[in-house]
Amino acid sequence: MLEGIVQQFLGSSKGAELIKAVSEKGGLVEGDAKKAVEATAEGAGEAISGSGGLGAIAGALGGGLGGLMGGGSTDDLAKTIAATVASKTGLSEEVASKVVSFALPTIMEHLKGGAGESEGKKGGLLGGLLG
Repeated sequence: MLEGIVQQFLGSSKGAELIKAVSEKGGLVEGDAKKAVEATAEGAGEAISGSGGLGAIAGALGGGLGGLMGGGSTDDLAKTIAATVASKTGLSEEVASKVVSFALPTIMEHLKGGAGESEGKKGGLLGGLLG
């Protein structure tokens, strides 16, 4: 399920805008920016699924990013995802951390539904699954 949500985000206009912004602000070529955004979205999905699946998603989206890591901080989540991004893309940890700090809020907002609603999908990507 999460893989589909990640791919749906990456194929959306918000995903394309984020890739372009990461490329411009991060000084990355578009291909590297796309890989970094994809790895960030996948890392967020892995963090969610590794912390209890759909129940964790509901808790995290209701209570912020800190809920994803069993009460850990948003910084812990960002560090975990940055390590994933660096590993999957070959970017340095420093660059990966910058990408994650820039991209993660947009990705999570999309998951919460704001971006999905702006594209005509009531309830965002998770639709009626969370209430």
